[in-house]
Amino acid sequence: MKPIKLVMNAFGPYAGNTVVDFTKLGTEGLYLITGDTGAGKTTIFDAITYALYGAASGEVRDNASMFRSMYAEAGTPTYVEFTFAYRDNIYTVKRNPEYLQAKKRGTGFTTRKADAELVFADGRPPITKNKDVTNAICDLIGLDYEQFTRIAMIAQGDFKKILIAGTDERIKIFRKIFHTEFYQRLQLSLNDMTKEQSKVYDELQRSLRQELSNAVYPKDSELGAEYTLLEKAGFVGQVERGLEILRLFIDQNEEQLASENTQLASLEKQLEQINAKVLQAQHYASLAKNHQKQKELAKSLEPQVQAAQLAKDGATQAAQQTEALRLEQQRYEGEQEKFRQIENEGTKLLTLESRLLHLEMEKAQAEQQVVRAKEQVATSEQQLKAAQEAQLQLVQCEKQASQVELELNKYDGLLQAVQKCKDLKQQVEAKQGDYQLVHTTCEHLRERYQILEKAFLDGQAGLLAQHLEEGQPCPVCGSCSHPQPALAADEVPDKKKLDTEKKKVEQAEKQSSSLSAEAGSLLQRLEEEKTNFLQMGCALLNLPTETEVAQLYSIAKGKYAQLQEQAAGLAVEAKRLGTWAHKVASLEKTYQKQQVLAQSQEEQVQTLARNLATAKGQQEELQQQVDRLAQELGLAQDKAAELVGLVQASLQELQRKAENCKRQRLALEKALQEAEQQYQRLHTQYTAAVGGAEGLAQELAALPKVEADGLEEQQAELNSAKLVLQEQQRELFARHKQNSGIYKKVAKQQEQVLVEEKRFQLLKALSDTANGHLAGKQRVELETFIQMHYFDQIIGLANVRLLGMTGGHYELKREKQGASVRGNAKSGLELSVIDNYNGTERSVKTLSGGETFLASLALALGLADQVQGNTGGIKLDTMFVDEGFGSLDDNSLKQAVETLLGLSEDNRLVGIISHVSELQEMIDKKIKVTKQRNGSSIQVIS
Repeated sequence: MKPIKLVMNAFGPYAGNTVVDFTKLGTEGLYLITGDTGAGKTTIFDAITYALYGAASGEVRDNASMFRSMYAEAGTPTYVEFTFAYRDNIYTVKRNPEYLQAKKRGTGFTTRKADAELVFADGRPPITKNKDVTNAICDLIGLDYEQFTRIAMIAQGDFKKILIAGTDERIKIFRKIFHTEFYQRLQLSLNDMTKEQSKVYDELQRSLRQELSNAVYPKDSELGAEYTLLEKAGFVGQVERGLEILRLFIDQNEEQLASENTQLASLEKQLEQINAKVLQAQHYASLAKNHQKQKELAKSLEPQVQAAQLAKDGATQAAQQTEALRLEQQRYEGEQEKFRQIENEGTKLLTLESRLLHLEMEKAQAEQQVVRAKEQVATSEQQLKAAQEAQLQLVQCEKQASQVELELNKYDGLLQAVQKCKDLKQQVEAKQGDYQLVHTTCEHLRERYQILEKAFLDGQAGLLAQHLEEGQPCPVCGSCSHPQPALAADEVPDKKKLDTEKKKVEQAEKQSSSLSAEAGSLLQRLEEEKTNFLQMGCALLNLPTETEVAQLYSIAKGKYAQLQEQAAGLAVEAKRLGTWAHKVASLEKTYQKQQVLAQSQEEQVQTLARNLATAKGQQEELQQQVDRLAQELGLAQDKAAELVGLVQASLQELQRKAENCKRQRLALEKALQEAEQQYQRLHTQYTAAVGGAEGLAQELAALPKVEADGLEEQQAELNSAKLVLQEQQRELFARHKQNSGIYKKVAKQQEQVLVEEKRFQLLKALSDTANGHLAGKQRVELETFIQMHYFDQIIGLANVRLLGMTGGHYELKREKQGASVRGNAKSGLELSVIDNYNGTERSVKTLSGGETFLASLALALGLADQVQGNTGGIKLDTMFVDEGFGSLDDNSLKQAVETLLGLSEDNRLVGIISHVSELQEMIDKKIKVTKQRNGSSIQVIS
């Protein structure tokens, strides 16, 4: 993201419309924001951050009520408009805070609600509303507010925060930057799964104890007393013993059941003998009782049979009248037949008259349909001609669209060549950045090697000087005089270490050379692609070869848009014509069908005319027949409808008389049938009763007489003993069934408990490891462990700059073990600083103000490098630094500026706010803020 223009209207100390044109500062390098205290230097950073994210650059000033300028007039609106470039695209974001604004009518004030708008230069619809604009900015740049203020804009007073932040705060920052939410979700998921598994395991244990407590057993026995004690203790750790005792109870129950089964079999055998005797006595008594009943029944049925015989004789005499009634019924039915014949003929005549009327109506309707069909044939013929013309126009439109498509393909290839140039440019910039980083590392390694080499040579000279004697020749120069022999060094690096450092320098130089060659090769390819693009574009657009790339791209893009619009218009027209063209075949079929239909309807009219003539002939014949039948029956020859009504009335009277005869005849027949059935039924019962009594008398005579006295008492005693024994068996069986079920269920549950216990132990171990809860281990969560890898890379990148800015004095280090923590505090991302001058390691909080600024700046730069290298999609080509330079000495200030200058060489624009006078001499490009009585003003000095 690179700033292009910032507009502040009634914002902070700026009363009116104040514009900062960043294009005057160039696309890279350092620029200084300077001016009086309180003039509004930091407000420039606030305005940029507020435009992007709706918040100020620092927490101290993050209050919307502070944005409204106290110098502004009541009617002047407050807003910030920021235009910036990102990846070859231009964006403008405008945002205003909530503030009190003078009413347009009358006096007083009204609240102006906060609002925002993001405008795209490529013509896309703008995005509105504060939240939506902020989300769009985060998606576009790839950084949210927290990341932006720690990586791209370090606000006044916020330097130490990035340096001394604890593990908890860094976890939140790195989670958003490096997207480690997955590992956090995994930790939480494992923790939840462990808790859930613990509930399952505890519930199984509870269920198992509950099952064992439901056992039924004799509590007065020795085993029962022991089981009672286990039950009171909840079977904790004694489930196996509980199962053993329960198994013994089950075995005892089975033995008792076997014994009682033997007793029950003996009782049932005795009962069978008594029951046989009782059955004999009961059978004899039952036969005697039935014999007496049959005798009494036969005696009572004899007079009823005689009465039924008399009733049957009377019904037979009455039934002789049915023949006369049957003959009279037949006479009435014969007369009905003649009347039905004339009724049928008259009905046919009426139906025919109705049909004649219907045929005349159908003929009139058919004639109207013939007229409409001829009109539809004419309409279809016109539509068919229009569709055929559209078919011809469609061919011409498709031909024109094909020509436009060919042109579009040519311009599409030209625009793809532009995109290829852009991709190559990004590759060149990335490769140049890699080269710069490796080159800087190479320089540091070379300087370190030279220092070690000098120390090594000085040490060798010191060793030789220890053995020099006056008058004896020097083994190096041969002189016998030694006025100033070299002093022995306190610490001399060995040759192995020197060779190792030399190899590092050689490897770095080799890598630097390779990256330089690769960058040069990519740059040459970029120039070739630009040349190809210019040649292709100029030839296509018929432009002079000296046309600029930007101009050529703009013309080609415009032409491509015109062709796209033309192609879209032709597609719409082709679709419209295609709709008509596709109807040709359908319309031809419709036209032919309508012609056939019109002809068919004309034929139908002729057919209806013939049918009408035939029906009239039939009407005359039927009328003659009806007149003849009416004469035979002596009826008046009236109209057919009146004659049919008269015939129907006569038919009803004849039918009534026939039905009356039929009912009388059926009633007599039914009475005879019922009298015969009654006689037959009573006679059958009487015969059966007499025969039954005789049969029972013979069976009684053949059986021995058995008395039931005493047998029933014995039977009752045995049944009572059997019931007692069966009740004991049911209770014992129920106890045995319940205890057996409990034993099987608990034994099965115990296997499941072991499975769930192993699963719980595994999940707990995983959860404790992922959430940093291992006893005796550092409290490092899985997410923190992943972030430690990124943090080490950030520290490595930061140390490259910190060592340079402090002359090799300090470098940062992540604490491997972490400080001692209490409660739920986390560790793993704490920082310490190594003092290379005395070889000590201490907390970063012990650094002085200037040292803290340098360390914070180095860490922010390292974080920015890591974000760009890791995400690949984020491009950080702008940085803002607010104050902090006043705490540096001259040498540190120089080193810091050189480091920032090194950043700006990577096509990065770096803005600094500072009062330090030395910086004003070092940095030429400036934004000068002047404080005035009616509000501040800005001057850009390029």
